[in-house]
Amino acid sequence: MANNRGRGASYVNQVNAARHVQNTGRGGHRSTSNRTTPYHPRGQHYGQSQASMGNRHRSQSTSTALREGPSPGYQQNTNRDRSGTVSHSIDENTPGSMERPTPGNPNFGRRGQHNENLGKVNAFGEWSPKKLHWPKPDGLTTTRRAIDRNVKNQMKNERERFLQDPIEEDRILAYGFYIWPQEDGPVVDVLGTDLAPLRHLRMSQKVYIQCLQEDGLAEILKISSESAHSDTHIAEAIRGIRLVVADARARAVLATPKYFVIPPAASATREFIGPKQVITEAAVVDDVETTKNVMCIGTLLVGQDLPEIEQQKRSKTGASRNSDHIRDFKDRLSSSLMELAPLKTEMRMRVHFGHVVFRKFPPQYTAFQQSITEFTAMLGHPHLRVEIDRMIPGIVAFKMAHKIVGLPDRFRPASGRVLSLREVPAKHTEVLFVTTRRGDEFRIEAEIDARYDEGTDWSEEFQVGSYNVFRDDRRDKRVELSTIDPERQVDYTLQVITDNMVEIPDSSRKEFEKLIEGSISKHHRVDSLPIRYPQVHPDPRYNPELQITKLVMRSVIQYALQNSGFVVELSFYRSWYGPDTKPEPQIAASISMFHPRWDLEMESMENSTAGRNWKRGLSNFFENGFDTFFNEVQEIQELLSVTANEAEQEAAARQADMEAQAGLEVERKAAQEAAADQIAADAEIALQIVARDAEAGQIATDAEIALQIVAREADADQIATDAQIALQMVAREAAEEEAARRHR
Repeated sequence: MANNRGRGASYVNQVNAARHVQNTGRGGHRSTSNRTTPYHPRGQHYGQSQASMGNRHRSQSTSTALREGPSPGYQQNTNRDRSGTVSHSIDENTPGSMERPTPGNPNFGRRGQHNENLGKVNAFGEWSPKKLHWPKPDGLTTTRRAIDRNVKNQMKNERERFLQDPIEEDRILAYGFYIWPQEDGPVVDVLGTDLAPLRHLRMSQKVYIQCLQEDGLAEILKISSESAHSDTHIAEAIRGIRLVVADARARAVLATPKYFVIPPAASATREFIGPKQVITEAAVVDDVETTKNVMCIGTLLVGQDLPEIEQQKRSKTGASRNSDHIRDFKDRLSSSLMELAPLKTEMRMRVHFGHVVFRKFPPQYTAFQQSITEFTAMLGHPHLRVEIDRMIPGIVAFKMAHKIVGLPDRFRPASGRVLSLREVPAKHTEVLFVTTRRGDEFRIEAEIDARYDEGTDWSEEFQVGSYNVFRDDRRDKRVELSTIDPERQVDYTLQVITDNMVEIPDSSRKEFEKLIEGSISKHHRVDSLPIRYPQVHPDPRYNPELQITKLVMRSVIQYALQNSGFVVELSFYRSWYGPDTKPEPQIAASISMFHPRWDLEMESMENSTAGRNWKRGLSNFFENGFDTFFNEVQEIQELLSVTANEAEQEAAARQADMEAQAGLEVERKAAQEAAADQIAADAEIALQIVARDAEAGQIATDAEIALQIVAREADADQIATDAQIALQMVAREAAEEEAARRHR
């Protein structure tokens, strides 16, 4: 190899300047030699293009650290315009350059300031202008920290240089080619213009990957390696590309719902099946007001029992029908999981318990005119709209938790740090549904950790833990297998889902963190069940950019089965619409079931070149066999069915008691009203009697007065008569005296 002594740092600077120029491109297109950009200074490019081939050979002996060092006199700036477009420029007005600020220079008066008059585009696509400010001096650091930081930067630069096109073709020791399958569409549609899904592959295997395109020919991915073990790196790169292509195919796989019906026992079989509850709404048909059925919830067996002979036949064939159902369920699950095995993103498999809901159905179903066979055939109709609603009343889940706590021989705490079933704590998560000014919808899930002070009372307080941001409230269902059980009236669905997580840039991270931190309180509240949960009170003033449309406080309690290790997860949801959490929330709950091994098998493989080693027999997910899993599901289903029936009976008893109390209250009010009416009638009669008595008294008084008047009149007449008699006597005496005198 030629000796490169005596050339000093100028040669290294030229190589580094050439490399920095090439780094402005993208790795998704064919490389062109001596490629220039419109913003390069002409003199610099001219000096770069004059580098001889001998110098390029000498550069091979230069260490990677020196080749990746900064070029004196040049600094690469990244600018972002209002639309979010990235551009690069070479700033020559940096320390070490010969140019100085002058009044004619646009950099005059802006000492040490870069990217002036620029701003940033946040995660919502909104332009935020950047204020002008003087550069801040670097803080004091120790020598060891500075060396460590420098080493990490060099390693980072060494890895990231493979994201670009190779600068020196002479350093390439081997090539590999991957013919892109045309049935998967163009490379740009699958990998993007910058081949982003191959980013980790290029850095881990230290290979360059370029897309070669020719008219009329298939697209080719060109793989270049500088390593002495190029064959190994290229082989691993091709294997990784195949995994990425398989991942792209798996991303297009979505769930096709499949519904199974568990045949009821012979003794429980009835003649017909219909809905347990029918939701109706008012409608007008031919100018006549009527009602129509809009939703059917649950299933119910009605009609007469089967004849004894038919029951005996069903008892003999019941085991085979149940085994057929298990085999069909397992085969479909196995084929669906094997189809999803190449998917690199994180998946989650859960069994959710609930009840079936029909939103579009034939009228025979609501009329209870279908047999079990006809009902099973109806589930395969393409126009049928049916789903498993996993939301159950909160009181049912609360009673389910109490039943589990009372069964220590069958259940244990899911966490090994908890010894007693009664001491299992709840894991709290705050879920914020927000909308930006542009109308973009996000879902923020923030874990809330409980901490205790050092006092003697050990009072519980809450603080924010980790959080994730997801796009919208949509989750992609990859597998959906549902089972309807008319006998137990508790249905369940097995789902495999993927979520749309959003990686928030550092420039917008504070906007989400302020919203979350401003909503968490150190105190707790108690709901109507009653269960304690962290008190939240988001303040929209913390971030006017994000509008809260809904807030959910989720509390999760996990128990594990003693024998199999399956985890029963009870989730309680408290919902408010809008940021106001002062009123009492709406409470709902759900009960799910999973195995911790499922999460290990379905963790993200985004930054790995390895694939998932899933076996068609599902031994990765069901170590004890699928029959054990099915038996455990039926055990939880049976326990939930008993709990739900007890809750319904208690609710019915409470309703009957309330109705009885209401009836007694009505009777009491009626009795009070009757008594009041009787009292009023008696009072009226008394008044009438009093009135009559008053009238009689008045008559007596009048009679007495009349008698007195008559008596007085009689006395006057007697006096007059006596006076007249007296006068007559006086007159006779006078006459007698007169006669006697005359006689004498």
